[in-house]
Amino acid sequence: AVLLWLRAVYRSLMRSVSGFLCFQWDSLLQEMGALAALAALASVPHGQIAQNMFAAFASQTMALLGFKLMWGSFTCKLASGCPEWSGGTAMSFHHRTTCLPKPLSRWVHLWTLRAHWRSA
Repeated sequence: AVLLWLRAVYRSLMRSVSGFLCFQWDSLLQEMGALAALAALASVPHGQIAQNMFAAFASQTMALLGFKLMWGSFTCKLASGCPEWSGGTAMSFHHRTTCLPKPLSRWVHLWTLRAHWRSA
């Protein structure tokens, strides 16, 4: 019954937010949900070794999912043919305009500008 309900919810979401789903966020959400369910197994009372194994596996696979997301974004941007991305100048714009700058943002912004000037 739960699986039928989940399928109905998923289908209704597919119909209502199809513009959002064309960016393949639905597959990322499904993968993250499956990994969260796997991570929840680490809290089920088993032996200590099994709990540690589930926790470590869930942690590593979530890191792998994050890498997959970043790698997919990287390849998509390079394949777009945008001159800023293929020329290596897009990151200087990104580091200047990011909404929540990290502590190293200014340094990375200046470093990418110097690296681009050296290659020009």
